Amino acid sequence: MKFSVLLLAGAVLALPTATVVNTEAIDYSTITDLPGSEPTDVSDLEKRADPFKRPPKVFSKKTKITKAHVTKPWLLKPTDGGEPMHVTPTVWGDALFRGQRQVGAVPNPWIKLKKDGQAKTITPKVVKGKTKNAPPEYGDWFHVNRDVTENARSAGYKTAHPTDVVVHNEMLDEEDPIEASFNPVERCTPEKFIKVKKQRVGPWCSPQYGKGVMLDHVHWFTWYTREFPDAEKVRLHCAYIQGKALHKREIEDSSVFHITEWVSNTWGVYPMEIEEEWLDGEYEQKVAVAIQPDYMDDDEITDDYLLKNSTFVRFRRGAIVQKKDKGRLDLDKNEEGMMITIITIPSVVVIFACIYVLFTQITAGARAIPKFKNQRRRKDGRQYENIKLQNQRRRLD
Repeated sequence: MKFSVLLLAGAVLALPTATVVNTEAIDYSTITDLPGSEPTDVSDLEKRADPFKRPPKVFSKKTKITKAHVTKPWLLKPTDGGEPMHVTPTVWGDALFRGQRQVGAVPNPWIKLKKDGQAKTITPKVVKGKTKNAPPEYGDWFHVNRDVTENARSAGYKTAHPTDVVVHNEMLDEEDPIEASFNPVERCTPEKFIKVKKQRVGPWCSPQYGKGVMLDHVHWFTWYTREFPDAEKVRLHCAYIQGKALHKREIEDSSVFHITEWVSNTWGVYPMEIEEEWLDGEYEQKVAVAIQPDYMDDDEITDDYLLKNSTFVRFRRGAIVQKKDKGRLDLDKNEEGMMITIITIPSVVVIFACIYVLFTQITAGARAIPKFKNQRRRKDGRQYENIKLQNQRRRLD
């Protein structure tokens, strides 16, 4: 018995020691409050969109998506030597946010938005040392002007008093670079603003003015976040528009039919999936979509505010499929048969005429009947008898 205990103790001491990592990590899914982002139904995820290969960044309809692919946390090691933290990938709309960061020289896939706000996955490639289809660069569009105070001597004024200070203006990047890198969807900047009568109008970039937002599709609404610099969260208001044209529009009374949940203003993106009931039995509804920042009261969202601060789109069912009744279908069949007959008869006549002409040309030298133009005729119009027949008659006589 003593020998067994000693043997077990020796085996435990012989095991290699493992480094324990602090598991109390930051879950980035609680920072930006992405609504409806936690995946609960795998079948629902399979209906959503666009590719993730290596590392998982965005999804593809051809990719078999499982819950483990989406929710499995990964360890983020800060480059500044800080404590490692766990990050939980999050599905929002048809994109995967907070996926693993870039590995190596090839950037992660990113999502480019079409004119109607639908997503298109772009996969960067490195060819001969140059990156093709690289993610967009935003320059200083998201920097902020701040007054910076510093010591005068540190600023280069050597003759200044040691306690003197100078104030100057600088463009500072106040965004969290880690959080900004977790967004795969291209962001809205002023050079991408929607065009209204050939003029760019902010804060919206997509969908473009008057484009269709289809049922059963995800369309990304994007805006320039610096238009609302003091807003931590925003939400979208959707209202019906009256009038035959968008430029002759009026907001219907109490026409706000949908208000989204509050979302972070960090990225300026929101995936919209319209519902059947929003169309109110129609094929298409003209809709104004406006932003409400968190510092604005609900009473301030008036019809006038919606008209002046909205982007205008068309909520649609999709392609129009016209159904015909049985009587109309029978009539169409009869008309089709008549047209076939009208076309077929002349075609058959022409074909037989061509065959006849071809046949006569081929057999012209083999006919027993002589050519009429070579026969001699009497003055009274009758043909001369054949000379051989005349000679035979004379012999018989």
